[in-house]
Amino acid sequence: MAAGASDDESLLSIDVEQVDGVATVHVTGELDVASKGELRRTLAELALGVVPIVVDLSELDFIDSAGLGTLVNAHKRVRLLQGALVAVCPPQSRASHLMRVTGLNRVFRVFDTVEQAVAAVRDGRPERS
Repeated sequence: MAAGASDDESLLSIDVEQVDGVATVHVTGELDVASKGELRRTLAELALGVVPIVVDLSELDFIDSAGLGTLVNAHKRVRLLQGALVAVCPPQSRASHLMRVTGLNRVFRVFDTVEQAVAAVRDGRPERS
């Protein structure tokens, strides 16, 4: 399943890959007030499937407070449904910096690579210890 930009003005690309019971959502481009709805819909749909969700932010060029809010709301929704949502933010990425500055790295389990995140959710250890 893949979702792309809904119009020429959107600078966000979302690709979803489901392998071995884990949904990996690759988010590329700019996640802001104008594009957050697309990610919100994608994550809400995946949350209903009750599979672990890995959100790969490693190729994100920009994220604003609306984008961060979308991730926080999705995390809350997934937890209410007894699921898991983790993030991938390589240490030098913009997303990683924002996660640290806002304290969201204490809310989300954040991994350096998709492989590490997928292994953690498969092993049943997606939440912070």
